[in-house]
Amino acid sequence: MGLHDRIKGGSANGDAGSLDETLSSRAEAVADGVTGILVERGDPDGLSRAIAGLLLDPERRAAMGEAGRLRAAEVFREDGIVDALLEAYQAAAARRAA
Repeated sequence: MGLHDRIKGGSANGDAGSLDETLSSRAEAVADGVTGILVERGDPDGLSRAIAGLLLDPERRAAMGEAGRLRAAEVFREDGIVDALLEAYQAAAARRAA
């Protein structure tokens, strides 16, 4: 389920979403190893390794930065987010009117 689907689905069900869903949405926003590096919460050694690896590899940092910019431009397009929010509001208004 994509981020836009989470907005629509959660709102359509009257559910704001759980912490797990919010955290998994972050994982969806980052393509691990492509647009960034995902590290488990509470894993300082993993975080240290990820940071050190990026510090030692400027080409990888640059590639991830560019890939992240392109992914953000695609995934978080204004029109897609606005459409998802409008659908969520319309669904909520229809439920309230019923």
